[in-house]
Amino acid sequence: ENYINAIYDCKINDVSKIADNFKVVYTPLHGTGKIPVEKILKKSGINFLEVEEQCIPDGDFPTVKSPNPENKEALEMGINLAKQNSCELVIGTDPDADRVGVAIRTKSGEYAPLSGNQIGILLLNYILEHKELPENPIVVKTIVTTYLANKMAKAHNVDVVDVLTGFKFIGEQIRNFELSGNKTYLFGFEESCGYLVGTYSRDKDSVGAVMLISEMAVFYNSKGLTLFDVLNGIYEKYGWYEEKLQSVTMPGKDGAEKIQAVVQDIRTNCREFLEGEKVSEFIDYQNDETGLPKSNVIKITLENGSSFVIRPSGTEPKVKVYYFAHCKCEPGAKEKLANIEAKVNAILNKYN
Repeated sequence: ENYINAIYDCKINDVSKIADNFKVVYTPLHGTGKIPVEKILKKSGINFLEVEEQCIPDGDFPTVKSPNPENKEALEMGINLAKQNSCELVIGTDPDADRVGVAIRTKSGEYAPLSGNQIGILLLNYILEHKELPENPIVVKTIVTTYLANKMAKAHNVDVVDVLTGFKFIGEQIRNFELSGNKTYLFGFEESCGYLVGTYSRDKDSVGAVMLISEMAVFYNSKGLTLFDVLNGIYEKYGWYEEKLQSVTMPGKDGAEKIQAVVQDIRTNCREFLEGEKVSEFIDYQNDETGLPKSNVIKITLENGSSFVIRPSGTEPKVKVYYFAHCKCEPGAKEKLANIEAKVNAILNKYN
């Protein structure tokens, strides 16, 4: 109960009186989210339907190929239930209920999954525009999470700190702010669908995220807007931001050596140019100058503003590349992203 109350205290608007005509579809994907999510949605006065077949705790996850709410396939049963009941919003939590996935109804009537970055941007926008901001507020995100967040926060005179990949680094910042007293934590998120809306936890928490996503959807619905409308409005205001994660598996005995060789190749040979295009910024996180713990991670930004971050996976025989591009329009952002992806793949293909 203390946990549920702590989450409830993070609400921005009381939407219980305007929630009558709005229903959320929720699925715990056979995991642990069912009871706490039910509790927080009921306490918030938000109407919801559950995918009953996926409410049964089952470590075999019989109704999905993978219980990963980032994948649209995992939300298909929820989407079907939403179609039957004309619901705007589908939310799923992963088995240990720390990450959350979302699908929203578009103008065509179909349901589109949101990326982890897009969910984070919608939440951040809602917080910045509708929450009474504390003194010296700060947003915390990882270096592989959308840089649209930085632009949005700046427009509201809110600082952003970028940390290494892993939510433990976001939680660490909360403690640092408490000890120093010079900043107030506002929101933290990472592109892999992890969010924290308060300081009751030092890790990502989908239960709090479900509450705020649902509240946000009900609030905008009362204004005649869908989350699809709000997201497009953000892009119209700040420009179109395109992101992509590429994971390249390099298996076998020599896989680890190849992964290290790829990163070292980029570290050694791409400080000034990447496949002929001028590099405007080169950041090597193995150096002390970044102010972050040393890590085998490199970020390169081209003169046209597109960028990528490359790092070896800490748990699998993979090298991960995170691409970022922005432009005034969606086609321009997509073209920039495709361009930088092709340049990086020209290097990756030498090793794979």
